[in-house]
Amino acid sequence: VYDLPADAEPMLTLYKHLYDITKGAMTPLVGQLLSDAGYDAAYSLKPGPLHTPPAWDEVLAYDFPKLALKRPALLDFGAVGKGYLIDIIGAMLEDDGIRAYVIDAGGDILDRRKLRQHSSIILNDSIEQNSPPHQNARTEPLFVALENPGNPSQAIGIAKIKNQSICGSAGNRRAWGKFHHIMNPQKLDSVRDVLAVWAVADTAMLADALTTADQHAIFKNGAKEIAAQEDRAITFMAKFDEREGNSCHVHLSVVEEDGGGAVFEQQPEIFHQFLAGQLACLEDLTLLLAPNIN
Repeated sequence: VYDLPADAEPMLTLYKHLYDITKGAMTPLVGQLLSDAGYDAAYSLKPGPLHTPPAWDEVLAYDFPKLALKRPALLDFGAVGKGYLIDIIGAMLEDDGIRAYVIDAGGDILDRRKLRQHSSIILNDSIEQNSPPHQNARTEPLFVALENPGNPSQAIGIAKIKNQSICGSAGNRRAWGKFHHIMNPQKLDSVRDVLAVWAVADTAMLADALTTADQHAIFKNGAKEIAAQEDRAITFMAKFDEREGNSCHVHLSVVEEDGGGAVFEQQPEIFHQFLAGQLACLEDLTLLLAPNIN
C-alpha cells in the first residue's frame, strides 16, 4: 500500500476515468506489455512473448491517497505524466512571478499569458514598468505546425492555441521492428489504424492524456458515452470497414461496355428500367444488403 502525495491525485483520477471510458484500452498496466515488446528499462528493442495486461481491479485498489497493489505490476504513466510535468513546471514559473510563457516539451506545448493586476507586468521573461496590461498582453494566438507522421519535414496542418495546451501522439516516433510505443493492450499490438492525434485542452495533462485515449477510442464509442451522459442512446448501422459510421451505402452506376460515359445520364429510360428492377427485387436483395437487424 502506497501513500500518494497530493499532486498524484489529478493524474491517477484522470487515468481511472479514461480507463473506464476506453473500456480498459488506456491503462497504466500497459507497462508490462511495452516491456514484453522490447520497450523495456534497458531499451533492448527485442520483443519477447506478449502478455495481456490484467484489468485495473485485478491489480490496483485506488482510493486517494491510498494506492494498493494486489500483486506486483509494472506501471507506465507516460500517456499522462509528461503533460502533467509540463503543468507542474508552468505552476512553478507562475509561483515565481512569470505570467506569460510557452513551454515546448518535444512538441507538447503549454501556452500561458496571465497578467498582473497592477502596472508592472512580466512579458516574455522581461519586466516592463508603468504600462497598461492591455498594451503589453500577447493577444495573438500561437501557431503550431502539425507534423506529417509520414514525413517529419512536412506539416499537414496548423493549429492555433491561446492560453491552452496542445499535445500530439504518433507512431512514427519511438518505433522499432513492427512495434511503436502506442500499444493496444487488447490486441497485443501497436495501434495501426490511427497515424497521428493532436488534442487541445486547458491543461497539458488533459491534452496529453486525450492524445493517447483518442488512439484507442473510436468515434462510435465516444459518441455513445457522450449520449449516455445526456440520458440518450445512439445506434450505429453496418459499415464495411468495421469502424465508425452510421450506415452502409451501396452506390451503383452503369457505364458503356467500352468504359464510356454514364448510361443513366445519356439514356434516362434505362435508369427507369433499372430502378424498376431494383424495386421488384428489393425484398430478396434485403437478405444480402441487410442481413442483420439494424
